[in-house]
Amino acid sequence: MQFKVPQFIEVENKILGPLTFKQALYVGGSLGISYVLLKILPTFIAIIFIVLVLIFGWALAFLPKRKYGKPFIEIVEAGFKYIVKTRLYTWKRSIPKQKKASTENIEQASIFSVPKISGNKLGNISKNLEVGGIEKKAGINN
Repeated sequence: MQFKVPQFIEVENKILGPLTFKQALYVGGSLGISYVLLKILPTFIAIIFIVLVLIFGWALAFLPKRKYGKPFIEIVEAGFKYIVKTRLYTWKRSIPKQKKASTENIEQASIFSVPKISGNKLGNISKNLEVGGIEKKAGINN
């Protein structure tokens, strides 16, 4: 028995003509904000803001996701969070050249320090690595 598997499950449905619900919401929102700006502000100043709002609404609705790897709304959200969010700046003090040589010796000494394992444990680990998998497969017990 064969079943038909949906092919395009990530494609949004067209709600209003050629627009998806999100696109219609962005376009309608920008048109609504433009109308409010036209009624509140003087005409000359309102036109400047209306053009900016309409361009932003168009970018939200129609800017392709493939061009930047993510939707434009996520890029705007990340930029807004970057501006608003507090940042932690740390300062790392640089060591003068004379003291660098002594710290390098200390770092090299700490690299060569190896934790000590008793001979018996080391032998058991080695035996388990070499033979352990074979015993389990063959079913041989010691």
